[in-house]
Amino acid sequence: MNDTGIKNIGIIGAGRIGSQIARLAVAKNYDVVISNSRGPETLSALVAELGPRARAATAVNAAKAGDIRRSHGAAEELPGRSSRASGGQDRNRHQRLLPRT
Repeated sequence: MNDTGIKNIGIIGAGRIGSQIARLAVAKNYDVVISNSRGPETLSALVAELGPRARAATAVNAAKAGDIRRSHGAAEELPGRSSRASGGQDRNRHQRLLPRT
């Protein structure tokens, strides 16, 4: 464990930002659970790169696993959220650190 008392970070979104946060987190001895919209099986190369402190999961399981959760993507990836907007455009893109409740 690190000085913050936080051990696990759940990351929803494994694009450029999410994967870089995962790299930085494992370098600082955090355990990372990362997800994307295509499913955990598509993250095997990233998880292999990150090493034993990382694993892939669904967005719901990444959110449940993290002492804190980080999301960058469509709100529909978050449990209980929807990003339906008029005109078919996603107007709910966000980046947040969400404390575990």
